[in-house]
Amino acid sequence: MDFLKFDDFLSETINRELYDTVVTCEADFIAAGVVDNSNEYPNWRKAKVSYWNQKIGPFSQELERQIRNAYNEVCKTLSIDILNHFSVDIQLTMHNNGDYFKKHSDRYDNNETKNRVLTFVYYFNKIPKPYTGGELTLHLIEDMKIVPENNMIVFFNPAVLHEVKMVSCPVPSFENSRFTLNGWIIDDRL
Repeated sequence: MDFLKFDDFLSETINRELYDTVVTCEADFIAAGVVDNSNEYPNWRKAKVSYWNQKIGPFSQELERQIRNAYNEVCKTLSIDILNHFSVDIQLTMHNNGDYFKKHSDRYDNNETKNRVLTFVYYFNKIPKPYTGGELTLHLIEDMKIVPENNMIVFFNPAVLHEVKMVSCPVPSFENSRFTLNGWIIDDRL
């Protein structure tokens, strides 16, 4: 199997509290970039991120707890070696009208991403979902499109080429964004 998804990953209460908290944090977001040592990718990504946002700390901790609970199952399903010790790196990302992230990998052996062993994306949004698009497309032997749904998490190998398709948000206000807590399981030995 190339990816694994879980619906209703966090409790409904935590999911709603996370959304309610994030919509008060618009000023904490900055334009997202690409980890690269060149200027080759100036238009590769259009999104905003909020790194180390203190307001979502308790939600990140709960997400990490649930990821750790699912970790062994995820690794077995995806045929990834199970680590005894690892850390979890989480960032908050938002995509609004016209935002995207072109085809990329989350791990390269020659830079600071080489210790990423598993990628995850946890989705949350206003209900009902106020946007379309934003599918996570995994470029495998056959492309796999995963439609973002509230309170769903997806795990996959960080070496897999993937992209975020363009988001269409008819009312492009911040609270109508495609929000994610996304990140990586980090091999602390590397």
